Amino acid sequence: MSGGVSVNVGYDKGRVAPFRDQIGIQGLSGDFSAGGDSGSLIWTWDSRRNPVGLLFAGGGGCTFANRITHVLSSLAIRLYA
Repeated sequence: MSGGVSVNVGYDKGRVAPFRDQIGIQGLSGDFSAGGDSGSLIWTWDSRRNPVGLLFAGGGGCTFANRITHVLSSLAIRLYA
């Protein structure tokens, strides 16, 4: 997993949306995500299960997620343990 990733995502009719400061994830063996996984929460793989990102795109063996801090800030949401 690496942060600070920039990715251009293609949409219908040739439209392209740039995403900056995202998270890029590659699976240890095979793809990390599949079609229809957009909107899934990605969390740490430890006992705390801290939220890390919100999956929004993938392809070519790489999955991309919005940083959860950006998502929560944009939506004015606070998480409590």
